[in-house]
Amino acid sequence: MMVTAATDYIAGSRSATRRKEERRAVVGKAVVQVVESANPSLVGTTFKSEIMDVSRSGMRLVCQEFIEDSRLDIWLAIEGINDKLFVSAEVRWASWDQHGDYELGVEIRDDAATDSRSWFLLWE
Repeated sequence: MMVTAATDYIAGSRSATRRKEERRAVVGKAVVQVVESANPSLVGTTFKSEIMDVSRSGMRLVCQEFIEDSRLDIWLAIEGINDKLFVSAEVRWASWDQHGDYELGVEIRDDAATDSRSWFLLWE
């Protein structure tokens, strides 16, 4: 199944004018593991996250962990997409949300050892 456009603008931590691609609202869950980080104590940390929205190049996650300057392995399941996917991503930004959780903006890495090709094909 291809990802379809959301009908409303997705509010986020960055303005729509700075976006390279359209964001699309989704319902999804992820298990995230920090594999590299500027903060060595974070490496190996694993946590659950909600997927709030996606674009061809990345996604916005909401979680209980504040993670920045890190590479993540992400196992994800998005409602409406039959397959669960495994991707690698770089944290591009992090901020607090209005509920006291953290939002992470991540960019999907084009990595042959992951399902990145399948992720990118969702957008064609």
